[in-house]
Amino acid sequence: MRTLILALLVALAACGGDESTGPVEQQQDVRGDYVGTWTFSLEWNGEQGALDDCAGFVSIDTLAGATLSGRIGIYQGGGNCNEWSKDMTGTIQPDGSFSFTLDESMLGDCELVSGSESFIGSTDGTALDLDLDFTERCSVTVRRDYHFSGVRS
Repeated sequence: MRTLILALLVALAACGGDESTGPVEQQQDVRGDYVGTWTFSLEWNGEQGALDDCAGFVSIDTLAGATLSGRIGIYQGGGNCNEWSKDMTGTIQPDGSFSFTLDESMLGDCELVSGSESFIGSTDGTALDLDLDFTERCSVTVRRDYHFSGVRS
């Protein structure tokens, strides 16, 4: 009997115990600098306004569990591409999808009409894509649509 119980315990340990915890998904390391192009589209009161492509970056500096932080920005360039950068914080899922917000609001004194100030994106650790789309009301209604596509440098 003692041998049978010992054999069952060894078999149970080899199987990993019960299935209540399931497999643990490992978060890939996506920290680093991603360089690429920001595409900005603005509409004022439903009319196409500005459309610019600007060289820029997304830097993921800290990755602690599902929490990420870093900076996003634009490099100095032509047209409306003025140097700009802001801190951001957010969350990332094991599949590489993430969302983050800037540490300060983009609305200023304006009112959010639709959408949100959350950037939504994904990365595989090599390429990174993200989008932001919201409408705000100040003295006019402005729809902002931002897209970034880049690769890890």
